[in-house]
Amino acid sequence: MRVRVQIDVRKPLRRKKQVMSSGVCSYVKFKYERLSLFCFFCGRLGHNDSYCETKMLMGSDLTVMDWDLSLRAPSRRALSLSSIWLREE
Repeated sequence: MRVRVQIDVRKPLRRKKQVMSSGVCSYVKFKYERLSLFCFFCGRLGHNDSYCETKMLMGSDLTVMDWDLSLRAPSRRALSLSSIWLREE
């Protein structure tokens, strides 16, 4: 499923959210399209982990990244190029 939402890009991107449907709680995992300049340390847009203020304030070189490439949705162009109907025989 694909939805368009508005988010505050000054806050870290969400990885998942708990939702309730028909009285059942479950988690929805988010994937983001066109994810460009993104910090895998603090989860914010606009810089990478080399220039992260949060990381610099902590002063540690051996840090665990809380975000990873699983947040990035595959491009729709790549999906359409791999369609079985577009393959030549």
